[in-house]
Amino acid sequence: KKNKLRKKMKERSKLQETLEKAFQLVDSNKYISKNLDSVYQQSKKMNKKLTSSDMTQGDYLLAREGFDVEGYHRSLKKLNVELKSAYEPQEPLIKTDLAGYLEHEHKMIILTGIEEAKKMTTNSFYRHYNHIMERDFEMAKNRYIQSVEAKKGKGEPRNPIYAEVPEYPQMFYHATGKEATRAGENEKKMYNLGDKNAITTGYNITTQENRRKHPKHVGEYIKIINEYNKPENAKSMKIIEAFETCAHETYENHDARKREIIECWRILHTMLDEEHYGGKNKPFKAQIDNGTAEPFFLQKAIGYLQDQYYKHIQNITQKTESKMTDDDLESAGAIGIIQHFVQNMLYIKAQNRWQHGLLLKNNEPVWAILFYMIRCGKIDDAIKYAKTYIHACFSPELIKFLEAKKAKHDVSDFRAKFALEYRQLKTQSMSSTDNVDIYKKALYMIFSQSDVNSNMTSIFSTIEDYMWLKLITISPNTNYTLSSLQDMVVKECGPHHFCPPGKISLLYFKLLLFIQKFEMAIDYLMSDHMRPFKLEGIHYAIVLHEYGVLREPEGDAVNKLPLLSSLPSNNMKKDHLNFVYLIREYVRGFAHIYPEDAIAYYCLLDTQFKREYIQRLVVETRDHHLLLGQFKNQTYVPGMLEKLGFSPVEIFTIMMNASKDYDKHSLIDKALNLLFLARQYNEINQLKNKQTIDANILNIMIRELSQLQVLELPQQRELLHMADRIQKENLAFEPTPAYNRFEKLIQLINFFQIQSRDPVQALSIMRSLQIVPFHHQDVKNCVDRYYHELSEGIRRRVSEILQATLSCLERTTNRISKGEMRAIISSLGNFSNQINSYLQPHIHRQIIDMQQRLINH
Repeated sequence: KKNKLRKKMKERSKLQETLEKAFQLVDSNKYISKNLDSVYQQSKKMNKKLTSSDMTQGDYLLAREGFDVEGYHRSLKKLNVELKSAYEPQEPLIKTDLAGYLEHEHKMIILTGIEEAKKMTTNSFYRHYNHIMERDFEMAKNRYIQSVEAKKGKGEPRNPIYAEVPEYPQMFYHATGKEATRAGENEKKMYNLGDKNAITTGYNITTQENRRKHPKHVGEYIKIINEYNKPENAKSMKIIEAFETCAHETYENHDARKREIIECWRILHTMLDEEHYGGKNKPFKAQIDNGTAEPFFLQKAIGYLQDQYYKHIQNITQKTESKMTDDDLESAGAIGIIQHFVQNMLYIKAQNRWQHGLLLKNNEPVWAILFYMIRCGKIDDAIKYAKTYIHACFSPELIKFLEAKKAKHDVSDFRAKFALEYRQLKTQSMSSTDNVDIYKKALYMIFSQSDVNSNMTSIFSTIEDYMWLKLITISPNTNYTLSSLQDMVVKECGPHHFCPPGKISLLYFKLLLFIQKFEMAIDYLMSDHMRPFKLEGIHYAIVLHEYGVLREPEGDAVNKLPLLSSLPSNNMKKDHLNFVYLIREYVRGFAHIYPEDAIAYYCLLDTQFKREYIQRLVVETRDHHLLLGQFKNQTYVPGMLEKLGFSPVEIFTIMMNASKDYDKHSLIDKALNLLFLARQYNEINQLKNKQTIDANILNIMIRELSQLQVLELPQQRELLHMADRIQKENLAFEPTPAYNRFEKLIQLINFFQIQSRDPVQALSIMRSLQIVPFHHQDVKNCVDRYYHELSEGIRRRVSEILQATLSCLERTTNRISKGEMRAIISSLGNFSNQINSYLQPHIHRQIIDMQQRLINH
């Protein structure tokens, strides 16, 4: 006791020392002594602050926006209480004793069985669902055809075939007012290939007279595409000219958009030089790929702007000079027309004088006339006019420069002299005393290509004038390049600068064509803002694609990329237009209703994607006879593909791929019918693919016959009908191992069908199949055949085969001797013992019970 007391005293002294050291560490000035009552009161105050009506800053912001903060706190408190009361400690999920383990395994087996049954039920449901849908479709189609024929016989007018089909998506043609409102709604309802909501009526009876359901200009565009795809044309027709003529004939004359659409076709006609390159296969693709097409398109854009301006001057001259006819204009020539134009524009009749600052010679502004000749691209007339005033107004160097420009020689030596002259003129113009002819200053600025940032808005007042100025001053020898102009138009200005919100115009699209941003131009027309021009955008893109102007992504990435993407090209990133995506999205709105029109657009794609989407269309239409053709009375009737010039090899490939897609989607009857069609098509075209087709047919038949008992009754009948067709129509299948397996499956199905009513015949079939042994010497062969020859489907059903065989033996005991019966049962027992792992346990018991009954008997 004394020792214990000493230890307690030592511990207490140590604690006392520790407490004194702790008090020494605390600053006495900051130390506040509080008893328990004061601490309790302080905690109540803190709790009151937290639960009072005074909200935090976050609560205040939420309440200001109409959020019920107090209700939220009450709900949160209630939820906290419920959670605390609801969740209690749980028992371990897996019991550790043997009985618990067995109970757990039993439950898992039951759950696995439920899941497997669910899976089989789901598969069976979808097979039956597809069959019912196909049947209903065929019935509806037949009823419709019969009603049409009945009305036709009575002399009644034939109803339009697309009465139940939604209108053509209006996002692809011009719409105004209510039509424009519907366009957005229809755009959301576009049907995709493979969509379960896709319209599936009327595929096989689309005729030319039903084209009226298309808007007029849509139908005319489709006619041009069909004509373009014809084999005899071989894509040699001038497609831009055809589209321009279509726009002339289909749109109303008073429609302002008609003028813009036609003008864009003319721009493409000029820039792509259809007169020279029309009908050639992608003539600009090589130049686009290696980056050498820029100067060509630049000169064509400048030439177009110059030609259009000269036509503008001619129109103004003819309007102001009412007495002038076309013959008078032709006789006046470019010099006379421009002189008339300059006089009407710059001469002030009220004051009987020319505008201030013009340099006159023989009472005409020579620099202004020369400027407008250059602006109109009349170099020959400009040289001729300049020579009449040589030395008096124009220097010999200026004439030499124009002659070198006409001959497309290098004029870089002249530019330095003109730049010096331009700087002097610019300095003089800044002086208040010297007057400089603004047209002279403009010409020297253009010739020298020095002051590219100068706009001279008094002369270049329109966007077309400004674009011509910027294009003509582009030079690879200066800092001002086409890339600089592209950045200015696209990045600094953008579409809203040229077409503000509320205004729909093709002006920005035309500018993008001039600066060679072809991919961005098409993407701009596909935007929601330009919905009325989307149809034209599709066909502008087709023209650019056919001439090889568009940069397009390649390979499998096409199916993943959006319409416009930036991809590497020539060691730098450039815009690429996904033309496949564009056509796919356009066609999907009418592919199921107008499959022949869809194919016409798919034919514009490269071979890989053309085959892929036509194959998909064959599957989706579910009426491959329209596209691939059919046999009637042993005569082949060509389909749309053959009429469009597809080779037999291409059509055969599409047939085989489409059959694989049908098989993939469990449309077995469609897959087999298409394979039978491919078999006949192979024979008449001598394609030498018979073995491949037969192998595909037999593989499908073997797989489906192996699971015949799982299929619904209508599918069983269809499958057996196909098998009967193969056997009865003498399709001359070669005796391959696959065909032998197919025949065994047919015999096995016959065995199961007759084993209940004719056991003797059933046993005869089983003996010929040699799947199970009936003699001791057959056991080894049957075991070898089981492991090496039988298909997986038959091996899975060996238990059912043995059980059915035993059942037949029991019902034929009076026809078989006891010794033979014992030998058969003994052989079956030995066979079942050697494949024990694949049999169900009750089969062994059944064999043993039968042996015991024979012994007792």
